[in-house]
Amino acid sequence: IIDGVRKADTSVEELIALPISKLIVAKNHVFISSGREDVDVRTLGLGRPFVIEFRQPSRILYQPEEFLTVQQEINMLTKDIRIRDLQQVTKEESNQIKEGEEEKTKCYEALCYTDTQIDQTELDEGLSSVSNPLIIEQKTPIRVLHRRTLMTRQRSIFAISATVIDPYHFRLHLTTQAGTYVKEFVHGDLGRTKPNLTIIL
Repeated sequence: IIDGVRKADTSVEELIALPISKLIVAKNHVFISSGREDVDVRTLGLGRPFVIEFRQPSRILYQPEEFLTVQQEINMLTKDIRIRDLQQVTKEESNQIKEGEEEKTKCYEALCYTDTQIDQTELDEGLSSVSNPLIIEQKTPIRVLHRRTLMTRQRSIFAISATVIDPYHFRLHLTTQAGTYVKEFVHGDLGRTKPNLTIIL
């Protein structure tokens, strides 16, 4: 929901928080995640930690079995997400979600399309010249300018490789500093991210 207008059928927050709200009756809640991804990006591996802060709850003590029941319900209700280890945490534990966010590294895999044929040798040769780490400069992407301050951010890419699928498609594997706009690194964002994959290859 952006500026009061729903842009997608649902959200990760709604899929998780609404069922939990049946157990924890509260005045309202705040959903906090360790970083975030676009709606068309999947989070794989062990997932992304999150905290839901329920304000003015009707009670404050819950049994682990109650959370396990809600967790199973959420995982049965939708195929879009899966959650694990649902539990009650302290204020101090919840603060760890945001600590050191800029120092974290993230691993990404992007499916890329090129309008000219490319083979594995060309990919390997193009990426072999990349410094480690590769320092890039990213202006606030056009797609988020409506909600983010216009500025230039410096980000690091610690590892980059690619695997050809067919002459027009390849998988790009990246390890990046948290906060890197990966889509913009791939397509360049009209020159707003430099260097970008288009320039490198």
